[in-house]
Amino acid sequence: MKSKAKEKSMDSNRFHVLSFDQIERIHQVIESRIPITPKSHDLFDEGPLSWPSAAHRSPVSCHGIYDNYPTVHVKVRDMIKSLKDALREQQILVKEVRINGSAAGFIIDVDSMQNYSDIDLIFSVDLSDSNTYAKIKSTVLETMSELLATNAASGHASYSHGEEIILDSKPLCKRTNFCSVNLSTEPFVMKQYVRKMVRVNKPSVSESDSWSLISLGYQTPNGGKTVELKFVHKMRRPFEFTVDSFQIVTDTLFQFYEQERTLSKNLYPAVVAESVSGSFSEALYHLKHRIIATHNPEEIRGGGLLKYCKLLVEGYQPTQESDILSLERYMCSRFFIDFPTVTLQYSKLVAYLSDHFSNNDDVKVCYLKVLYSHSTTLILINHTLNSPWHPSLAPR
Repeated sequence: MKSKAKEKSMDSNRFHVLSFDQIERIHQVIESRIPITPKSHDLFDEGPLSWPSAAHRSPVSCHGIYDNYPTVHVKVRDMIKSLKDALREQQILVKEVRINGSAAGFIIDVDSMQNYSDIDLIFSVDLSDSNTYAKIKSTVLETMSELLATNAASGHASYSHGEEIILDSKPLCKRTNFCSVNLSTEPFVMKQYVRKMVRVNKPSVSESDSWSLISLGYQTPNGGKTVELKFVHKMRRPFEFTVDSFQIVTDTLFQFYEQERTLSKNLYPAVVAESVSGSFSEALYHLKHRIIATHNPEEIRGGGLLKYCKLLVEGYQPTQESDILSLERYMCSRFFIDFPTVTLQYSKLVAYLSDHFSNNDDVKVCYLKVLYSHSTTLILINHTLNSPWHPSLAPR
């Protein structure tokens, strides 16, 4: 338990104003086009991990019998602005928009060459009215559907077949389901790009949790990224480890864009970043030196165990100051609380492998070996030796 004096010191050190080098990086992220890839179709094996055989590497017309939806490349800047404008039209005020996750780490650590695997955007909204959840969901799906259709029709689309990418530089015609203006907001079309939707509403005096998530796109070997859109009123635990605790407020940068100014070393906006774990300098040190550390590990949800093993695979090591065994026991215990059945455990693990390691089987095997061999996680596999999913997941 941290003392009140230490908590106050950490709180005062939790913010950081971005340097010009970091501003250049956030500008790079916001101006980049994110490849949003649809779910695999009947042309392929079922599931996001499957990819077509060499027999299907030739260019395919958008009028193909398989209704092959393209990967659509959308600017992060356009995404944020379109969603804010659409929500405002529905009288839903977005107080601020933050970049979170691996993209935030990429921006903060300018010395690192490691790229980011997804885009996490946090929209701060008021969810005190339960009807707001449904309004946000319908508004976001409609807005993103229109944005995808517009970008695809403008030529910002590609078709992935095997190891090849076929770029379509011509406007897609209106005969296809995807590009038709009349069908651009059809639920079936948007369903191909929605990976998952989550709603959490746990009002409590001490531990209020009120937020929703819409996740778009699938990671692919050809660069497809996931886009996590979080709409947050209150979040009890906004981070798992210090290295993923960074959040960057984008609003002043967008105000700068609206004034049509050009970024330079002598002229750039004050953009604030925050480490929601407490100390920004501590979290940055952990990020640069690849250290695993956290606060109040008993609060980490069940997915924290899988994230912990992922950090180990990526070369991170627990800090010497932490009680590793206690940390691992907390995470294992919480994993089985949140995913009590073999079916749920299997689904969670398969989804995690798909979301974070794309089609890289070697890394998946390495990850499973870490999960299997680690002292307190042995129970994760060993207690299911006779279960139907064990042979397919146990490392060989």
